[in-house]
Amino acid sequence: MTAAAPWLRAVGPALAVAILAGLAAAPVKSSAAGGGWFVVPHPPKSSDDSGVDAWVKDYIEVGDYLQTGYNSKVLGFLSTTEVEPLGPERIRIWVRFETFRAAQVGDVRVGSFRILTEFDCRQHAHRELAHEFFPSNNLMGVPVRQVSPAAPWGVDDPQGVWAVNGGVVCALMVSARARLARSLAPDGTEAAPAAP
Repeated sequence: MTAAAPWLRAVGPALAVAILAGLAAAPVKSSAAGGGWFVVPHPPKSSDDSGVDAWVKDYIEVGDYLQTGYNSKVLGFLSTTEVEPLGPERIRIWVRFETFRAAQVGDVRVGSFRILTEFDCRQHAHRELAHEFFPSNNLMGVPVRQVSPAAPWGVDDPQGVWAVNGGVVCALMVSARARLARSLAPDGTEAAPAAP
């Protein structure tokens, strides 16, 4: 797990910033609109790795996601199954966030959310193509969806969440290409993939 901080302190996406700004003061509710019930977890007992690890163990269903890091408000993940390579240097993937305290943003309660993000590994840029906001943690409840198929590209702040997530995604893509090249090399030697 990545220790708290530098990368998630500067959450980049505009909508996530709005959500995160409301986290500290947001009331915690115990029922969703429409009468559905959900679990409202207590925030971690401490903001260090052991406190967050215990919180994840007690409340979060990680599923097919890779945990990437956290800050005082959210925990980040990358999907391991909803991934679409778009050529040698671009990839589209769902980035998931679990909130330590639910946020109320207008009429929308947000316990977790995910963002369909396209990363350009060569340009160190990303764009957000879709957002899904869930009333409960673990991506549970009826989501509120927003789609932006023509979203503009943003250059990643080297210390920001998108640079870290993009770095992980791009490193995994290079590693996968290297494994594929090794498996296809006739003499079993390691063939180096093209750098992104």
